[in-house]
Amino acid sequence: MPPGPADVCHHACPDTIKFKKIGKPDQLIIRSAFPVGVALDPENEAFHVVLSNANGVVYEGSLPAGALEQRGKKFRFVDRAARSGAGTYDGLFKVRWQPPRPTPARRSRSRRTATWTRRRSPR
Repeated sequence: MPPGPADVCHHACPDTIKFKKIGKPDQLIIRSAFPVGVALDPENEAFHVVLSNANGVVYEGSLPAGALEQRGKKFRFVDRAARSGAGTYDGLFKVRWQPPRPTPARRSRSRRTATWTRRRSPR
């Protein structure tokens, strides 16, 4: 099993769930890091995120390999339609990945950020 975020970050990563007004999409913002030496290949690997609690899976979303477009040294995916609840890939709005920055004073880490939106139906 891969190490959890606390094993890499040594602090609680600032993941956030933002509940919006009825009819507006909620947001899940995940920031994570990977251990030094983990090789990621966004052009050839799928991206998958799972949010679960004690009762099971709450949300699950995926991007196929190649969905993250390279921009310089960074990779990103944006689906603006996901903000209105009409997204293509499980409501994923934005996913960004950047390779570790070489800094002599700190361990280098890869970072991935994903934003998920889900439209709640009126009650």
